[in-house]
Amino acid sequence: MRCERGTGGLYWAHEVDHAHILETAFGRNNRSGGQELQLAVLDAEALREARAHPDRRPDLIVRVAGFNARFGELSTVEQDELIARAEAAG
Repeated sequence: MRCERGTGGLYWAHEVDHAHILETAFGRNNRSGGQELQLAVLDAEALREARAHPDRRPDLIVRVAGFNARFGELSTVEQDELIARAEAAG
């Protein structure tokens, strides 16, 4: 497994043991005295569906450049960027 840089940022290039990654992230955060850990999980298909049917997912929150926003309130350009990032992440 290796980490690569893609159009949407960093992503895992091979099959990933997600449980191990989460365990490692939480463990490091706790050991370093962290009190908060924000995780973001993007699924391109879920984002496309939210854009096509905003009434079904009005409270879908996404992370955008350091702040949280409702996906349906973002511009089409911003939605496209998030979908592209999710696709790049696989």
